[in-house]
Amino acid sequence: MDSTLTLLRQSALDFAGQVGALLGGLTLLAVLLHLVERRVSRRLSHRFGWRSVLVTGWLGVPLHELSHLLMCKVFRHRIVAFSLFDPDPRTGTLGYVQHAYRRRNLFQLAGNFFIGIAPLLGGSLILLLALWFLLPTARPAWGAAPAADVTSQWLHTAQMAGDTLQRIFTVAHLGSWQFWVFLLLSLCVGTHLSPSRPDLEGAWPGLLLLLFGLFAVAVVNRAFDLWPPHHWALLAAAFLSPLLAALAVALAMEVLFWGVVELVVHLTTPRRGVSLGYES
Repeated sequence: MDSTLTLLRQSALDFAGQVGALLGGLTLLAVLLHLVERRVSRRLSHRFGWRSVLVTGWLGVPLHELSHLLMCKVFRHRIVAFSLFDPDPRTGTLGYVQHAYRRRNLFQLAGNFFIGIAPLLGGSLILLLALWFLLPTARPAWGAAPAADVTSQWLHTAQMAGDTLQRIFTVAHLGSWQFWVFLLLSLCVGTHLSPSRPDLEGAWPGLLLLLFGLFAVAVVNRAFDLWPPHHWALLAAAFLSPLLAALAVALAMEVLFWGVVELVVHLTTPRRGVSLGYES
């Protein structure tokens, strides 16, 4: 009995560390992207009308919905209906993908998680490809953090993103058309990168199943001593690090765009109580 409890306790610690390393950075960036994106959209729509969000939505929304659509195909969900770009001021929706799946099919059930977060994955891949072809000297280095704990992963991601931003915003790039194309692409993708509330609600069943499977793997790994637990997290993080760095770059771009939006709103908002006449 004691040995079983010890096994479960050690497995739970391994599980918590792996979830933190694998999903911690992704969750943090997703929340920050969502908050900034919502703030920017509200400021634009409040000052310039609902259609002002289409300045970036014409490209960002189709890529957002296309990520959902492609992931539905990967996990063999049935596509009920979709529209890559269909702005509706009555509902506030810009596009949609409706899909169905077999609830007893574990593969399709787990796919709900990846379908829900597909814009994060698809958007980061698009930014990495844009860096690769447009600004190859600025692409983030491939590699994981030296340790598997959450703090090391976050610091490593922040360092990669900072280094990438420094290589993007150089004097030499300001005179190249590739830089401006990348800037436009990153703004359009970044402002429509985060999953919506319906996306996240639909992802929960798949996430719970994946967490259960990850805990089962942690128990089996501890029971049979297959591999040092932190090695699993380091291996996965080696692939996740460039994606997280791309998301961090997108967040930085969106924050800069937020600052521009706030400045434009401030300059174009009529001031009350200002007299334009002269006293005699």
